[in-house]
Amino acid sequence: MRWMVAIVVILVFACDILSKQAVEQYFLNSPTPRAPIMLCSNFFGIDVAISPAINTGAAWGLFASYPKLLAFCRILFIVGLGVYLYYEKPHPSWYFPLALIITGAIANVIDFFLYGHVIDMLAVTFWGYHYPIFNLADSAIFVGTMAILWMSLLQKSPST
Repeated sequence: MRWMVAIVVILVFACDILSKQAVEQYFLNSPTPRAPIMLCSNFFGIDVAISPAINTGAAWGLFASYPKLLAFCRILFIVGLGVYLYYEKPHPSWYFPLALIITGAIANVIDFFLYGHVIDMLAVTFWGYHYPIFNLADSAIFVGTMAILWMSLLQKSPST
């Protein structure tokens, strides 16, 4: 089980780094502006495109005015999850989602130290609503968080 988690973590991390480098080279370092690349157009009302965005904040650009504080909080969060995994020894079913969350957080922290910001690139429109642009690390954090919430809901609560 742990080796499968390790393989997925490495793949997610590598894909995130490679996608950000590709977007930086193709879009951000281009001498002329480039149009977004449509991946999916009007698939049941959903559009997906690669469109670069620089994000100095967290989700939805929150705390963009405090990038150093945000980086510090992200690092504290990663350390906190690591301490939780080490001391609390959660059920093995939680390893994968927690690993996704930690991997995504580390990838975004690395962006801050490499670029001074996070590179986002996935632009999704759901039935006319333009969801904020995100990256693969953000997706890993979201999927891990949703999996933990789902497992928490399915857990039987102790009877009193």
